[in-house]
Amino acid sequence: PLAPIRLKIEADDRYVVKGYRGRVEFESKEGVSDVIVTVHEVDRGNTKSSRRSGSISSSEDWQVSVRREGHLIVASVEGPTSKQVWNELLMAGRLSSDVPEYVVSVVGPSRPLDVSWHEGPIKVDRLDAELHVTSVKSAVEISQGRGDTTLSLQEGDLQVKNRKGPLSIESYAAKVTVSGVEGPLHLENFAGETNLHGADGPMDFMAYKGPSKLSSLKGRLDYKNGIGPLHIEKFEGELRGNSSQGAVTAEILGEADVRLQSADGSVTLHLPSGGAWVNLVTTEGNMAVPSYLKATRLPTQTVRSGRLKGSLGGSVSVRTTTGEIRIR
Repeated sequence: PLAPIRLKIEADDRYVVKGYRGRVEFESKEGVSDVIVTVHEVDRGNTKSSRRSGSISSSEDWQVSVRREGHLIVASVEGPTSKQVWNELLMAGRLSSDVPEYVVSVVGPSRPLDVSWHEGPIKVDRLDAELHVTSVKSAVEISQGRGDTTLSLQEGDLQVKNRKGPLSIESYAAKVTVSGVEGPLHLENFAGETNLHGADGPMDFMAYKGPSKLSSLKGRLDYKNGIGPLHIEKFEGELRGNSSQGAVTAEILGEADVRLQSADGSVTLHLPSGGAWVNLVTTEGNMAVPSYLKATRLPTQTVRSGRLKGSLGGSVSVRTTTGEIRIR
């Protein structure tokens, strides 16, 4: 193990952690004037005894360092420089078994943190500063704190809890869970499952084929949905969206402010407070709406409009091509 490194911290410093495989941990410790960085290799039992000289699996081929570069405090695990070694392991399909694992632990006052880690768990707790995390396959857990946050994960599991400040998440096929966040939110999850619960602020959401559940949201939500189902529960604010084939279900609390479009996917709206003026248009789809809404048949469209019964006002506009429209 590399002995813990203690470095004096300055106001303009920034943490940088980069490596290939293992675990990264950051814990905020305020009121101190230094940071402690610990790096050690994970003992994988008898795997060390089987390492071959010159193999990527040999820890001697990996360079582990903790250093200061100007205002950067860098903890890095760098692999072999030999292309031949990498090619041999890639050809043999032994990357997952032969690459050594390292644990990087950073304990210190909040400063901007950049993590670039290929594979393995990443945990950041109570960071009151800017945060950037990039990983291919990982279990990322971000809890509490505040500051601009940018997270990029190809696959795995990503959780963000009780964090304040602008939040941007991009994922290809990860399971994304976000709860108790405040501030502007941008979330893209192409094929993974998304669960967003408890958010306050402007929200921009995009998904293609993964299932998505968004609940207890306040503010403005703009969504683009592909073929996966999208469920929106207990929403208060402005709702704007565009969907392709995925079914969209939305429960609107308070005064409605809804503008939705869908091609082939159905749109179901729950408006328990009622009183909103609605304008519903479909080209070839069906409608299941209150019978008292006025029906108008145009040459290429069917229109139902009028004011819903209820105590509150607002407005609702839904347009579909073949998707069914339901008002409940």
